Amino acid sequence: MKPNGVAAVLDVAHRRVVCVGAGPVAVRKLRKVMGKAQTVIVIAPKAEPMIRDWHEAGQLIWYPRTFAADDVQQGDIVISAAGAQVSALVKTAAHTKGAWLNDAVNAAEGDLMLPANWESGSLTGTVTSQGAMPRLVALLTRDLEKQYADIGAFAAELAPLRQKVRELLPQSAERQAFWRMYLPDDTLERIRRGEKEIIKGEILHAIGRLGAES
Repeated sequence: MKPNGVAAVLDVAHRRVVCVGAGPVAVRKLRKVMGKAQTVIVIAPKAEPMIRDWHEAGQLIWYPRTFAADDVQQGDIVISAAGAQVSALVKTAAHTKGAWLNDAVNAAEGDLMLPANWESGSLTGTVTSQGAMPRLVALLTRDLEKQYADIGAFAAELAPLRQKVRELLPQSAERQAFWRMYLPDDTLERIRRGEKEIIKGEILHAIGRLGAES
C-alpha cells in the first residue's frame, strides 16, 4: 500500500465510472464494478468482445473513439487502462477534476486501487501486491476462496446471534469478552474440521445462560 494509503470498502452504487481503454486489463478492472456502479462509460477506439457484449446489453456505454480530457467530467471514478502516453493524459485530467483515479499502467500513480477480491456469503476479502506481481495475487485469492468457502455463510448464520448478544450485553467490553471466549483463536481451524454446528451450539447455549441471568 502507498505510504499514505488507507484500506477501505467503497460503495459505488451512486458513483459514475469512466474507463479509458477497452482491452483485457480494462475487462478485468470493469468486472469489479459492473452491476454495482450507477453508470459505467468506456472510452476506446476498439473494444474486447466482453465490453462490446456489455454495451449491447445496455450494461455500460461505450464510445468508440480516442480519449479527450473532457471525458473525465462524466465520472467520479476514472480507470486508466490504456497505454502509458494516454494514461499520463488521463491522470492529469482526473486530478484536475478531483476524480479518484485507478491507474492500471502504474498503480502508484493512482489514488484508488481495485484489488483482487474473494466473496463468501457476507464476507469479502481483498488481496493486492500494488501491481508488483498480479499472478501471485491471483493464486493467493484462489487459495483463500478454497480455504474459506464456508465461512461467509457461517458469518451470516451468526449475525442474528450477534444482535442478541448486543441486547443482553450493553457494554462493548462485555461483548468483546464474550466473542473472545466463544470465537477464540482456533475458531477457523475448528470450522475447517467441520465443527461449525458445535461452535454455533456453544454460542446459543451461552446466550441462553445470559438470558436466564438477565
